[in-house]
Amino acid sequence: MFDWISLSVNSVVALITGSLAAIITSRIAMNKFYKEKWWERKSQSYNTLIDALIEMESIYKKASRHFEIVYQIERSDNEIIPNINFEWSRYDELSIVIRRIYILSPISLSKKAKELLEEYFTKSESLEYSVHKEGFHNFIAYGQLSEAINSIINPIIDDARKELRFN
Repeated sequence: MFDWISLSVNSVVALITGSLAAIITSRIAMNKFYKEKWWERKSQSYNTLIDALIEMESIYKKASRHFEIVYQIERSDNEIIPNINFEWSRYDELSIVIRRIYILSPISLSKKAKELLEEYFTKSESLEYSVHKEGFHNFIAYGQLSEAINSIINPIIDDARKELRFN
């Protein structure tokens, strides 16, 4: 004879076990998915930031060379000014990218990276004030800004390595 009680108990146990296994598996999968998504976002933020800083450093170097040559030519009464190509429009775009990443840094970068960017912004604002209000030579300021960016690139790369667990 068929035992209905045994069948129903076994069915309920199987249903509960299967449901719990499905819930646990889906939670583990969703947590893994979210962690991977955040990792990708952080990776993208660090990559974009480092690329923008490297390009910005290059623009500052070229601007420094250009304005130093202009300064020397003005002092020597020479009228031929060589054309060193640097794009201020690209500079503006990069400034916006760096500022945007800085604003989003609480969710996409580490505290250390944010502090390094703050140091750069402080130095940049200080030198901009010195150039426009105090008559500081712009080629010297651009050279110092190039050095300031260069000094934060490697620490940000090291920070990205730790944050993204590459080592």
